[in-house]
Amino acid sequence: MRTRLKKLAPRMAAHLGDEIPAALAEQTTIVAGTHTAGHIISQRAAQLAHLTEQRG
Repeated sequence: MRTRLKKLAPRMAAHLGDEIPAALAEQTTIVAGTHTAGHIISQRAAQLAHLTEQRG
């Protein structure tokens, strides 16, 4: 990345080369409904396990 930055902005390359990865590492994404989906999936897995026991 620094090589590309040196071509585009030679004076800022070292500075941006450190700041861009640091900024990307700090970003997080929160997807609405993730917790609910995990709860539903665990319930369905329990139901499937119970059905497997009944049929087995």
